[in-house]
Amino acid sequence: GGRSPYYEYRDAAMSRCSQFRPEWIKELRYVPGGDPKDPQVQMNNGHLMMQTTLFVGPVDFYYTDRHGVVRREAMNTGDSNFITPFVPHSFTARESSPEAIIIAVTFGGHVRRAFAEFTRTGAKNVSALSGDLREAPLARRSVLSRCMASECMTPQELARAAAPRIDNERAHELIGGAEP
Repeated sequence: GGRSPYYEYRDAAMSRCSQFRPEWIKELRYVPGGDPKDPQVQMNNGHLMMQTTLFVGPVDFYYTDRHGVVRREAMNTGDSNFITPFVPHSFTARESSPEAIIIAVTFGGHVRRAFAEFTRTGAKNVSALSGDLREAPLARRSVLSRCMASECMTPQELARAAAPRIDNERAHELIGGAEP
């Protein structure tokens, strides 16, 4: 198979001041089998913003779970879902008729307002600041390091500030990403 259109997009009414962005999206790819591994299903890489999806018609929703397994949910008119940031996902039409449409509403609060600056930071720097939630110790260490840096605080200073409620050794374990 060659390349073919996958979605038809239409921006819905919105304000530049709004923290959310609604889009009308028609699923053009018809995948009748229901197999989440069907090569016709093209997963995205996920995106920065959270998304609420409203479904109209016979739409299949595909997503990659936390174990890396692609899952499929058969959605119908009136169904909805919530997709957290960076979760790979896709939508296809399960039947050739009626039309399969989603209303995808992405929102991000403060992140949306700072998006232009955020994208200039670069993926490696963003990862270092936020950590990867799939690796809890790394995420805890990254967030705590970012908070300490914003306070111009060294690990030793944090350990002293936590004493005597938290002993020095435990404080350094927590700074290293240990389970709280």
